Amino acid sequence: MIPATLITASSLLFMLQQQIPLVDTYQVALTPPPFQPSCSSANNQYWDITLSACITCPSASTQNASAAGVCSCKAGYVQSITTNGPTCSACGAGQTSSPERTYCISCPFASTTTADGSTVCTCARNQYLVVRDAMTGVALSNGVCTDCPYGSYPNSDLTGCVACPEQMNMVAVYDAAGGGYVCSCRQDIGGFGPSPAFNSCITSAEVAAVSKTGAGSVTYYNTPSGATAIVNPLMSDMYLKAAAKCQYEWDIASCEFLGNLCVLNLYDESTVPCATYERVAAQRPGTGATVDTPQNMPWLYYGLLGSHVDPATTLSARLNLSLSIRASSTTSTSIPFHMAMYSMNGTFLGMQVLTTQFQFCEGTSLSAMKSWTLVGHNFLSSCQLNIASLVEAVSSTLFYEIYVLDDSGSYAPVPVRLLDFRNTNGFVNTNGGPNAITGDRFVRRFFTVDVNSGQTSYGSSPQVIRVASSIQIWIQQHPTYGGYVYVPVVDVKYVERRVSSLSTADSSSVSTPSLTFSVTYMMSMDSFWKNMTVAFPIVMVFAGLLGLYRSQTWVQRNLGPQDPMDIGFLGRSIIAIGGKMGSLGYWLLFGTGVYFILFFKGQAGLGVFLPYSVGDMITFNAALAAIFTLQLMYVIMTVYQQCTIDVFFIDWEKPRGHTRESAATLLDGSHASRAKAPVSVWRSVFIANQWNALQTYRRVNLEFCVVWVYFLVEGCRIRYVATPQPDIYDLTRSETLSPVMLFGINSLIWLLVGIVLLLIRTLVYERFYRHPLLQFVDLCSVSNVSVLLFDEPWHGYYIHGRSVHSYADTDMADLYRQLKKEESNVVPRRGLNDTDEQAFEIFVMKSLRETYDQVYGLLVAENVEMKTNARNARSGHGRPQGLGGEHSIKAYETINRFLCAFFDKNLKEFPYYIRPRTLMERAIHSTPDRTLGSVFFHDETSFGHILLQGLEYDLFILSMLTYNIVDCTVNSPMAAGLAALMLDVGLRGSRKYFGERNVARKSLLDVRFLM
Repeated sequence: MIPATLITASSLLFMLQQQIPLVDTYQVALTPPPFQPSCSSANNQYWDITLSACITCPSASTQNASAAGVCSCKAGYVQSITTNGPTCSACGAGQTSSPERTYCISCPFASTTTADGSTVCTCARNQYLVVRDAMTGVALSNGVCTDCPYGSYPNSDLTGCVACPEQMNMVAVYDAAGGGYVCSCRQDIGGFGPSPAFNSCITSAEVAAVSKTGAGSVTYYNTPSGATAIVNPLMSDMYLKAAAKCQYEWDIASCEFLGNLCVLNLYDESTVPCATYERVAAQRPGTGATVDTPQNMPWLYYGLLGSHVDPATTLSARLNLSLSIRASSTTSTSIPFHMAMYSMNGTFLGMQVLTTQFQFCEGTSLSAMKSWTLVGHNFLSSCQLNIASLVEAVSSTLFYEIYVLDDSGSYAPVPVRLLDFRNTNGFVNTNGGPNAITGDRFVRRFFTVDVNSGQTSYGSSPQVIRVASSIQIWIQQHPTYGGYVYVPVVDVKYVERRVSSLSTADSSSVSTPSLTFSVTYMMSMDSFWKNMTVAFPIVMVFAGLLGLYRSQTWVQRNLGPQDPMDIGFLGRSIIAIGGKMGSLGYWLLFGTGVYFILFFKGQAGLGVFLPYSVGDMITFNAALAAIFTLQLMYVIMTVYQQCTIDVFFIDWEKPRGHTRESAATLLDGSHASRAKAPVSVWRSVFIANQWNALQTYRRVNLEFCVVWVYFLVEGCRIRYVATPQPDIYDLTRSETLSPVMLFGINSLIWLLVGIVLLLIRTLVYERFYRHPLLQFVDLCSVSNVSVLLFDEPWHGYYIHGRSVHSYADTDMADLYRQLKKEESNVVPRRGLNDTDEQAFEIFVMKSLRETYDQVYGLLVAENVEMKTNARNARSGHGRPQGLGGEHSIKAYETINRFLCAFFDKNLKEFPYYIRPRTLMERAIHSTPDRTLGSVFFHDETSFGHILLQGLEYDLFILSMLTYNIVDCTVNSPMAAGLAALMLDVGLRGSRKYFGERNVARKSLLDVRFLM
């Protein structure tokens, strides 16, 4: 730890020595410096700060445009104030004006007129003109030519002297060829070479010991065109100065400079600057037991000194900062990140509070950009930025080190992992994430934009630019100390581009890459997954047991003691088990989502963070996909089973009298005979159509449900409860949502809307308006048609539609009179055995079903053969054969009479009993004993189980799973709602289409009669 007071004092002292101003705390690092618009010097113009325009000086002969935003008098003129404003007056012959243009002074030797008309005095080489007394400050009437101090030279107007970079080690010599002064290293002391190295004098011994061969070579491994190597002569000179003075003079600024050169090479230890830094650092003593800093050198690498800091030890250290989600007097609700800033030459520029400096994206509010510093607020800012604009906007590379100000007032250093770090074996930090630290290398200093390493001369545009494309801060909760976190970790990744390939008009990834800044708060998920590894098998075992029990009850209902279990039973069992796993697995995921909503969003301290790793999300997504697949397979199989049930419409209507056959129709000339009048089939056709329409009936209208869900999650912004920040009341729109919490909040909204719609349907619509199932039962009674349904071999449903009146095929007046009689209770009740019980769940004897199948099987086979012959005749592949309907009609009449006799209890060998179902039988769905006969359980709406209504629960879960899996994938509630609707429409359409054809085939009605 570095005490805050110490670093502040030392930084301030260093800045005062270097005459560097403090950096504004809230200045964004990438903001270009202010500039003054340029005006035409040839036209003698200046920038008027009041008019914000280029203005020409009134008199070009007497005034000169000044950088201060005014017109100033030329040398040889003094300024006077008149009623018309400032004016310039010429000095006398042999005189010039003082630097402030307030008085004239005589030249000691001679004067000369420059090209712009200014009059200046002349002095000997290396002399400047003194115009005031050095002791009293009184203006002199005659100027004095005075030698510049050693190691300096006069400026262009002789008003002062300019010091050489190393004044005591350099001498200023006039270069007649260049027309100016040149600073050279002294040869009389120090053993310096004659030519400075990057404005510094280095001894010949140091030059010989520090070779700059290869120091200017920089390799960019991640450019789109492949690895690119550049030789930067400027870096060679920089390196020579930095390495020599750091190694032999222990100069702090030079060591900082050397460290920055190594950072520009991304800490590649095979490069000359990094190898030199490591060699020099290994020879220096460390500055303490808790930091890995060589004396008088910057801290660059973790673990470099060996005996000090190991990366694993650093990352397992607890940050001395007590945190909480809600404010309290003893804890902090934000993590005070700070960053130290350094210029290219190693100059310390000051400390900043880290807030938005690393975010390139615009269009976001300042408060939102700063929200990542709040505890628990996961943050992601991502956008595409044309980096061609950065080439001109960024003039020099800045370097950063990140700290956290802890409770003791010390700055805790934050390790940085460069994902582009490489050594001789290639890239090292390829894992990423806070826990994958084995073999990784951590460093301290980094940059966001590099425009220096790609330069080939001072001030020139770089050939290659580096930009931090991803900055990821990981903050992990400490599992032992409540309210504390480990030392954060920062991952940085760069993109590299040749400047020649960039264009401001190019929107491709070459010129416009994606730049990301993100912060992830996390905790160890070991205990959570340990609990899940216990809960998941328990739920799946329970689901398996339920599925097996369901299969076992099916065996009890449909197989005798001697009947084998075939492959069909095995498939049915697998589907049943899968269905239970799908529905119970959904509730497990729902509970997981609600858990994180309650405990992450509702916590006041620091207890629960969200799953963060790719592995966690893969596990969640895989579980969601598996559960969706199981549920979809179960629903499809159940719909298929519903589309293959046996349906028979029993017509109780009796003929009305007899009809006489026409003699013309008799071929043998016999006398005409009387026959029973035919019974209309249209009642059966009508009931079949009503049944067909009823097959897709559902209590929950999914279209209405999806509209309300979309209104709540998007219109009311409830889905943004799933944003990865702990404030449940913050519903700010965000593209970043937690899939786990999104699943939970979506499911809660779906359940809320579904339950409300179900209650409205059952308590209001079906109670006070109409109940479709009960209405169908009434319609069967009025039509005098019963419906027998078999969904399993020995199990099914029976709707008793036998009319209590003589005839149902009658006119409206007679029908009205019949209904009035029922209201007056002057006729028997509609149900079996003169009761009100009309709908039943039935468990039939094996012998009854075998008899039914024997007759019904012949009927269906003959009907199929007739339809095949008809199709062949229509297609021209066969001749129309005889109708063959006489046998079919007789078979139909036979089974109709058989069933009528059975339900009338006229078949003693096939008895049945009606009894109420016990509470235990209802709870466990047990099969009753059928040794004494078939068993009927009265239940007015139980036959709804073989309609889509019977799949309401599983269909609703499937819709929720579909919605969630699409929303979590594409982050679009509209697309998710459309996907749920499309799947529901597909299932309903399939159920209607195949169910309609099943009714036509099983009831011997042509499909053209069904609407």
